[in-house]
Amino acid sequence: MADPDDGKRERVMARAALARKRYDARQARKARDAADKAKRLAERAAVPASPAPAAAQAAIAAPAAGPVDKNELIRKAMERAKQQAPVAATASSDKMAVIRAAMERAAAMKAAQQEADKDKE
Repeated sequence: MADPDDGKRERVMARAALARKRYDARQARKARDAADKAKRLAERAAVPASPAPAAAQAAIAAPAAGPVDKNELIRKAMERAKQQAPVAATASSDKMAVIRAAMERAAAMKAAQQEADKDKE
């Protein structure tokens, strides 16, 4: 007499074989990708750095002309930021004024609509 589970066992074994095949292919792909990445990194390390642009070269040459005081640079940056802050505040208050005006117009239109609805009744 034949075992009734033979067909089921064959299907399970076929699925297991397919899963193993996919797993092996994935492992091979991962190894290939890792090797490609290592190769690219090695090539990038072997390529000399590109020459710096003229602006960067000028910035590099500037310290040679004289010592740069970091505190002075920070102070100048803070002054520029303070000068820009009022402009930003003005722009923000302008936006708020536009929003306020739009809200007032909307409220006026709503009130007018309510009046029109009362007149119809």
